[in-house]
Amino acid sequence: MKRATYISLILIIMHFSIAIALSKVKGNVSAKLYSNKSEITAGDEIILAVEFKIKNNWHIYWENPGDAGMATTLEFSLPDGFEAGKVLYPYPDKFKTEGLTSYGYKNKTVLLTKIKVPNNLKINSDYKIKVKALWLECKDICIPGETDLELKLKATSKAKATKNNTFSDYLRKIPKSVQGLVPNIQILEKSAKIELKFPDFFEHNSLNFDIFPLNQAVFAHSQKPKIIKDKKKFFIELDFDPFKVELPEKLEFVLVLDYKNSKIIDSKSIYFYVNSRN
Repeated sequence: MKRATYISLILIIMHFSIAIALSKVKGNVSAKLYSNKSEITAGDEIILAVEFKIKNNWHIYWENPGDAGMATTLEFSLPDGFEAGKVLYPYPDKFKTEGLTSYGYKNKTVLLTKIKVPNNLKINSDYKIKVKALWLECKDICIPGETDLELKLKATSKAKATKNNTFSDYLRKIPKSVQGLVPNIQILEKSAKIELKFPDFFEHNSLNFDIFPLNQAVFAHSQKPKIIKDKKKFFIELDFDPFKVELPEKLEFVLVLDYKNSKIIDSKSIYFYVNSRN
């Protein structure tokens, strides 16, 4: 029944400076493409941001949509020699509908991607970057959405110093890897049990977090994780999706932290992974 529901949902600024492309509006979601730089130099790295604004009571989905939904994705069409890195997703919210738990975004979110600029730029030329954004927007019903975005960046011979607090805020919402976080996993018949040892600089007595699996179709997201604290260690048990076919070698997770500990690492979320086969 859960799998059938999943399938049905699928079907149905500044020299300072931010470069901005025109916003495209589709249904209940609008998307806009930014760059953290309006000019580029040979061998440069830029950050692209696709900003989604979502109408009240509607939502779109994280890279793992959970029990139902469809991941929000970006497809790039870049000039020769330009290289796109992995799409960086902020940590999500949870949505519960008819016993299903999904992960995604409401109101507004920004997906980031780092772009490597080649060394053989033609100075004073414009380079066009195109992005196709695809999503599923849901409220009482779900509607597939997509839009094509583009912007032009001018090649210059010398970089100009920029300071962009907007993009710093965006980056703080991306899950970070934290040195000293030690995870171990035990694979049981119907669940996975994770042992997490946090670094000493965390405030263990007040530490609280929520966990979001990144792997799709592995865990039963509607089942609340069992979290037990023992001194400086936490034990987290997650039930497997009964429809799971094969366990991937790498299990990935995002932790969303309480306020005090998020101040320590300047991020509210942590990324970590464990190998399921030892």
